[in-house]
Amino acid sequence: SMSSDRYDPNAPEADVSRGSQYISKKDIKVLLIGLGVLAAMLAPFYFVGVRNSEKVRCSGHIGAVYQAMGLYATEHDDRMPPVYRTESDGITPGLGATGLPWTFASDTVTYMSARATYTCPSASEAENVTTEHPEGGSKRIVSSYGMYKPYGSAFRSFIPDPGTTILLAETSNAGSEDSFDPLPFATDGFVIGWDNSNEMPDKQTTAVTRLAFRNVAGGKFDEKGTSRHDRGIHAVTANGQLVMLKPTDSRVTIQKSTGLPVGFWNFPP
Repeated sequence: SMSSDRYDPNAPEADVSRGSQYISKKDIKVLLIGLGVLAAMLAPFYFVGVRNSEKVRCSGHIGAVYQAMGLYATEHDDRMPPVYRTESDGITPGLGATGLPWTFASDTVTYMSARATYTCPSASEAENVTTEHPEGGSKRIVSSYGMYKPYGSAFRSFIPDPGTTILLAETSNAGSEDSFDPLPFATDGFVIGWDNSNEMPDKQTTAVTRLAFRNVAGGKFDEKGTSRHDRGIHAVTANGQLVMLKPTDSRVTIQKSTGLPVGFWNFPP
């Protein structure tokens, strides 16, 4: 004989016997609540994964920029590219054919790996600086990185302590994200300078500028400052070592005998 538990297609909808294939509204509600709780539990892990992925990609990009600069130097008598071209006064950033600043990125883009860019995926649009592309037209270079001012056009062999001297670092443009930029150019995220001069540090210099640290606009580089990444920003030394900088690394140490910066922010003798 046929079992009474067998599904009867002619049975009314309200006749739900044990073993029914239907899911009640209560079951659906419980399931949705469970999925919501699970999503809430997993969300932090997802966003941490995204941030870590962006951090890895950012370090790869800045490393590629360093390699492109090395290739440029090899073809230019061992000289690094200029940080930026200037107008006839030797100070004001020079503009290219499309009216954008011509920077070290403009000089090195032809040497860049096809798999890398000058942009850190963790940077906000405001932090990035747009510079001239040598091909002109509609082409642009969007950059999240800056070059330390004293080593523009410098011979690589003349850079002191290349294992600790910073050449490239993540930067912010025009004081965006509450970064430290006390002496702004119109656009300036391509250059790392000093708190009291865009040209030359001295005994009164206390910090470098435009690094991608947030909540440091007043020059207070302490534990309240945050970074583009969870544990700091990427930088590359003159011999290619990748390092992570924290907000306090913006501070400059002055050597008494010379009155010039030493350490990360070494100034050539």
